Amino acid sequence: MFTNEYRAQKVIALSFVVILFCIYNHNRPATTLNYHECLLDPNKYDGSELIVKNEAIIGEIFEDKFEILQNNKKIMVRGATESLKSNEFVSLRATFHKEGYLTVKEIHVHRYRRLKIAISILPVMIVGWIFFRKYKFNSKKMVFTER
Repeated sequence: MFTNEYRAQKVIALSFVVILFCIYNHNRPATTLNYHECLLDPNKYDGSELIVKNEAIIGEIFEDKFEILQNNKKIMVRGATESLKSNEFVSLRATFHKEGYLTVKEIHVHRYRRLKIAISILPVMIVGWIFFRKYKFNSKKMVFTER
């Protein structure tokens, strides 16, 4: 399996398997209820618990409620606002109401998320720099060789 024989076919086969896996996961039905599904039939989902987590950012903050921006849509959420700041990423478990707003049960603010992402990119760049200083890619043989 790890020989150079049929290297191109092995790379193509592995790529094909990864692509099929990505397509399968993309077309798989959602396992949890989300806000946009609730809006399609508000009476059916009134009082349902849902999770908001994908790139949800706190928008405007009011006295007893706040706004979440997700997929360029605004979601009004009622709950405690003392420790919240605008433009922070959040995940929350909430109850949907047929009027179109949510009531918070649990909330998690992802503090310093952008900084954590930036810091995690630095080691990848360093390892890549070290690797490409030591090795070069031979496109005729489709392998990395030492310099």
